[in-house]
This record gives sequence, structure tokens and C-alpha cells, in this order.
Amino acid sequence: MKHLKSITLVVAFASMTWNVVAQDMELGALPPIPDLDLGDPERKLSWKEKRQKSRKASQSRYENNVYERTAEDTGRATVYQRLSNSVKERTSTPRPTTEISVDNTISSSDNAMTASGARLQPFGEEGKYWEGIPLPPQDELEIDLLPMPDLRTPDQITKKERLRNKRIAKYELRKAEADAKREEREARERAVVNLPPADPANALVQVESQGGYDPGYMGNVDAPETINSGGNLKPFNEDSSYYKDGSLVYKGRKNTAPAQVWWKKGTSEPGDGVEPKWQWRNPFGGPRDDVQPVSYTEPADSGGYSASRSSLDSTMLTSNLRGIRIVRSTREVSKSGLGGVSGVVLEGVDLPNKVYPVFESRIGTSLTLGDLNQMVRDAVLAYRKSDLPVVDVLVPEQEITSGVLQLVIIEGRLGDVIVEGASRPESRALAGQIRTERGEVIRESQLTEDLAWINKHPTRQVDLIFSPGDGYGETDVILRSQAYKDLQAYFAYENSGTETLGEDRAIFGVSWTGPLFFGEGSILSYQLTTNFDKSDANIHGHSGVFATYLPWRHQLTLLGAYVDSKANFVNANGIPISTDGVNKQGSIRYGIPLPSIGNISHELELGMDIKSSSTDLDLNSAQVFDTISEIAQYSLGYNIIAKDTSGVWRVDSEVYSSPGDKTVLNTDAIFDSQRAGAKANYTYGRVSIERDQQLGDGGWTVFARMQGQVTNGNLLASETLGAGGYDTVRGFEQRVVRGDSGLVGSVELRTPTFYPAVFGGFDNVRDGAFGLLFYDAATLSSEDPLPGEIDRSLGSVGVGFRYQKSDWFTLRVDYGFQVSEQGFDDGEQGRWHVGARATF
Repeated sequence: MKHLKSITLVVAFASMTWNVVAQDMELGALPPIPDLDLGDPERKLSWKEKRQKSRKASQSRYENNVYERTAEDTGRATVYQRLSNSVKERTSTPRPTTEISVDNTISSSDNAMTASGARLQPFGEEGKYWEGIPLPPQDELEIDLLPMPDLRTPDQITKKERLRNKRIAKYELRKAEADAKREEREARERAVVNLPPADPANALVQVESQGGYDPGYMGNVDAPETINSGGNLKPFNEDSSYYKDGSLVYKGRKNTAPAQVWWKKGTSEPGDGVEPKWQWRNPFGGPRDDVQPVSYTEPADSGGYSASRSSLDSTMLTSNLRGIRIVRSTREVSKSGLGGVSGVVLEGVDLPNKVYPVFESRIGTSLTLGDLNQMVRDAVLAYRKSDLPVVDVLVPEQEITSGVLQLVIIEGRLGDVIVEGASRPESRALAGQIRTERGEVIRESQLTEDLAWINKHPTRQVDLIFSPGDGYGETDVILRSQAYKDLQAYFAYENSGTETLGEDRAIFGVSWTGPLFFGEGSILSYQLTTNFDKSDANIHGHSGVFATYLPWRHQLTLLGAYVDSKANFVNANGIPISTDGVNKQGSIRYGIPLPSIGNISHELELGMDIKSSSTDLDLNSAQVFDTISEIAQYSLGYNIIAKDTSGVWRVDSEVYSSPGDKTVLNTDAIFDSQRAGAKANYTYGRVSIERDQQLGDGGWTVFARMQGQVTNGNLLASETLGAGGYDTVRGFEQRVVRGDSGLVGSVELRTPTFYPAVFGGFDNVRDGAFGLLFYDAATLSSEDPLPGEIDRSLGSVGVGFRYQKSDWFTLRVDYGFQVSEQGFDDGEQGRWHVGARATF
């Protein structure tokens, strides 16, 4: 009975199930439950789902790569050709056509209507078919609904979502700040001063309102050039152009051509230790401590209203200018005009002494647009003469019918100091050399002194450029550094020797910037000088120099030299003589730059020399003595560099004094044995004057130099003034004559620079050359001459050539014709002087 009851239940359940299935078959099967999972992009797939996804991707790639052979392929193509055709068919897709063809005919009847209720009409002339026909109904607008608010409680939000929301909020905040800064910068760039001609009917100065000072606009500032070896201070960038009302207001001037930049680095061949001031100087660029003062130059481009462009507009602004009100900001300007102001009124502005008369001279006179432009221009130039190179004089929008003019004067203040072309440690060091603090008024004298000190480093060339800053009235200073290798080696040849020791000289040297732990402000160099193979004479000279630039802007230089020479020669009496000797020298120099005076930069130099000599062979003297002399002397030097618009003056003066009897070999007896009448106690002075003068704009220059020396007694050979050789009087042997006192001078006419590589078709080679004509002369005498000893003089004329390729090779060639010689006879008519140097 129990089992019967269970069977009855199973049969009843099966009957109910069959009834339900039958009912579904009669009504039709219901669709499957839709997949409402829209997908969560951040949901991590399970390993199974990843596996299925990878299997589907592999199957898809396999199906795309399967090539099914067709009947056309049989016997008609190779396997390679069929595969190639398959790839082309798979990868080639038809390009959508850009042509649109419209059928201008309708085959249906005139009463044909669209589903939306509009009547079908063929295209044609407007109004012919469409007149009186109602417009079709507008399509439904798609509305983007706002996202549903997140109604979850904080406890229901996961930590991952909270971190993601925080990152998104932070990103959106940064993006909003960046957009605000960009919009503000674009607004400043669009804000320019515009001064169209005024309407004589109401005599209003119609100037577009400027909400604030625009650091990117320097319309009232002329275009001084970049600081370099031949230019001035230059604001902005050399490629900058500024337009106003479609007219060019300012265009940057190009720097020196790239082919000449390397030449301006300067080359200076090492001296012989006796006359270091007489070194061959590259005439295409002055010393690195030369600084060109700011001066006004009329721009070549024409433009709109600007302080650098004089206007002849005679539009009358006021018949009687009763007063000028000068303020610091455009916000302080009253656009409706002012009354009760007479004379020049200053509010928060201190005018330099040279600027005030510019405005005062206009009081009580009529004022036109041309007069206003000229007054602003004169004010800017007066500011530059007052040591303020960056200034802007603005004329805001205002009414001047009352006879009162309002001006805004903004003196440039230092913003950021940016260093380009240097490593990070060197950049910090260079930026630290600018003594002007952020926010301080920019003064030309201080900046030029800073730049002169930076460029004293012989392995670095830095230009200073002004650039608009981000803040109100701020100007950034950009230091563009061009440094040479820290470790350099060079090889040189020159025929600057003597007949006794051989005329051909070979020079090897190395220079190390930042040696050991001394830093970038120190230089250690070594040089070896020797002669070429000559069996009867030898010379070996070793010299080392250590120079360091101290943090308090003083310079310390240490020099050591050792020269060993030996020669076999026949004297005037036909007696063969063999002699040798050693010369030693140790020197110290301490340079102290002095504050500049206008366009003049100068410095003091303190020094001491210790010398030991047992021969004069290296000084072109064949005297033989068996004593060793020692010199202990002190020196005081004063050097001046003055630059003007047409050239440069250089003056180097030194006074040497020896108290005598400082060592056992520093006595009158020892000195007298090497030079008759010489004493250990002496004083002499030496002055060198140079002038580099430009001749017009064609590139021709004249270079002149003069050196003089006076003394109170006879001197040893190392302290005398020599003449003859490539660095004094060309056409004669090196130091063919010398004297205790005398004058040595030279004048050169130099051609403009030309580029041999360009003539040869090698435009990518940087080189340069120039030619010259010269006249050299000298006159020398002994302070206490021996019986029969007379004064000596010599002179020469000749031609020369200078060439330099890139940064590594220099060549000088001169030929001098002897035109006069008195007191001696060397038996020659002229001489070549050649010198070449290669740096690695």
C-alpha cells in the first residue's frame, strides 16, 4: 500500500508536467531570459573566461588565414602566387567613393507622399516646386540624460572605487588649473596697446584698454641687440616678431652668422713667458670680458605706434599740455580725464635725473600724436642712459581734453634666471653669478659686470638675453652657455725660434678644466716647447699654469716654467763655442676686478716673480757667462677696456720693482757679470695700448697697437723690451734687438671676413679667413750704454693672412719686407712668419 501511494504521486506529477508542456506547445515557447549583464570594464575575467576568449581569437585568426583552393587555381598558378593573391584579397578593402550622384527625376506620380507626410518633388529651382508646401516635421531630438546619482552609502563603496574617485578628482583639478593658466596667458597675449589716430572733433586718445601689463609686449622699448663680443643687450628672442593691427611693431635681429660664432670665441697663442702681453689676437672677436653698452639703434622695419619708431602724425591731441601724471599701473589711470594737475606729477614712480627733463620740456606746449610718440621714445632712451635697460612707457586709454596726459611707466624687474646649454651643476653655478635678486630692478651695469666675470673663463662663452617673464613687470634673464671640452690637447708649429737654437718650434699642450677637486672654476694646463731635429742645438721648455676663479670674484694664477737649452756655434772671431744653461721661473698673479665706470671696465693685478737664469740663449743672445742670477721682483698692474660704438680700447700697464739682495744670487755683482751696469735694485714700467677700429659697415677694420717701456737702469735680458718677430716687428728674426727703454708699434688694415669653404662648395664646413696689410716699427735704447753702443731702430711693411676652421685649426702667415734698420745689420731683406695650431 505504501509503495502504491508513492507510485500514484509520481504519476500525478508527470501528468501535471505533461499538461504544462502541452500548454506551452499550444501558446508557443517563451524566449530565453536575456543577458542583462552590460559588462564591467574593471571586472577581472576568470581563468575560464580568458581561456574561452583566447580560443575564440585563435579560431578567428585561423579562419582568416585559411585559404581554400578554388577551381580557378588548378593549373593556373603556383602555390606562392595563390597565397599572394589570397593575402591581397584579404587585406584590400574598397575605398569609399567621394562622388555623389543624385537622380533628379522621380518616377512616381506628382501626388506621391512620403511616410512622414511630405510630398515628393524633384530637385530644381527654388520656389518652383516647393512654394506653398508645408515643411516636413522635425526629427526627434536625442537627449542625453544625466547619469543616475549614486545612492549607495559610504559603507557600500569599495576602497578601490574611493581611490579611483580621488584620482579622478585630482586629475580634473589639475586640468582645470592648467586650462585657467592657458586662458590667462592667451588673454595677456591678446592684450596689446593700440593707438589709432584720434578724432579731432573730440580730441580723445582712443587707446584700446589694457587690463594689465602684458610682459610679452614691449612696444615702447627699442630693440637693443644681444650681449656678445660685438653686440648689445637685446630683449626677447632673435626670431620674435610682434604685430599690432596687422602692422609689424618689433622684429628680433639675428645674431652673428653661425659661420662666425666660432671665430668670436677668440684664439690666443701662448706667449714666451717674457712678453705675455704680445700675443697674436683674433681680430674677429674681442676678449671674453668685453661688454658692449646698450645704445639706441633705429630698427629697419616699419611698424605701428612704438617708442622705437618716430611718428610724423600731426593729429592734434591738445593745444596746451598743462600736466603729465605718471603712475605705476594702468589700474590707477582715470579714463574720464583729470583736472587740476599742472606740471609733472609722480605717483609711486621715481624718475631718474635724465628722464625728468624729457617730460618737463613738454609742459605748456601743444601735443600731437607724433609729439607723444617722440616723447615716449626719448623717455625710453633716457632710461637706458640711466642704467635701466628694460622699461616700458604706456599710454593707456584716457581723455585729455583737459590738457592732462596720464602715462604708465613700468621698470623691468628680474624674474627667473634660465641657463641653457650647460649641465645642471654648471647651470646652478652660472645662475648664482647673477647678483640681482628676483623682483629687483634690472640695472645694466650690474648685469654687464656679472657677464664679464662669467666670460673671463677661457673655456666658456655666455650670452645674456632678456625674455618676458610671467609676472607683472618681470623680465627673465636667459644665459646661453657655449662651453668647450673639459680636457683639450693641442699641437702647434711656428718658426719663432732663433738662428742659434733653431727657428722651427714644435709645441705640445694640454688643458684641463675642473681638475681633481678644484671645480669648474679652475684650469690646469701644461705645455712642452722644443725645436726640430738640429744636431748642434737643443731646447726643451716646460711650463704649467693653474688659474682659479675665486667665489669673491678675484682671480688667482700660478705659473711655473723650466727651460733647458744647449747650443754649439761660432762667434764673431771664428772661435767655436759650446754653451748650455737653464732658465727657471715661478710667478703668481692676483686679479681684482673694479666696479665699472660707465662703459669702462678695469681691474688691478698684483704679482710676484722669482726667476733664475744661467744663459740668454732662449732670448736670442749668444753671451756666455758662468754665473747664475736670481730675480725677485714685485708687480702692480692696471688694465682697462673701454668699448664704444665703433671700436674697443685696451690699455695694460704694469710696474715692476726689485728691492735687490733678497738671495745670495740676487746681488749687484752677479747682475753686473751678466750685463754691464745692471743692478739688483731697479724699477721699470711697461704700457701697452691697443685700438680696434671699425671702418663703416663694410667689415673693414684698422688695428693699431703701441708698447712702451721706461726704466731707471740697465736690466737683465729677461726684463728688456725686445723687437723683431711675428708679435712685434715682422720681417726680422725673433727679438733680434732689445733695449732697456723704447717703443714698439704696429698698424694693420684688415679685410672683411670671407669663407674659403663656401667658395669651394662646402657649405657645411665652418671656416673663415681675412687678409691684412701692416706696418711695424720699433726704436730701442740702453739706459746706461757702453762706449760705442748706439740706439737701434727697425721697421717693416708686409702682408698677412689669417684662417681658422671650426674650433680646432688656426693658421697665420705673414711676410715682412725690411724697410729700415739702424744700429745693427742682420743681412736679410725680409722673412716669413708662419704659425699653425690644431686643437683636439
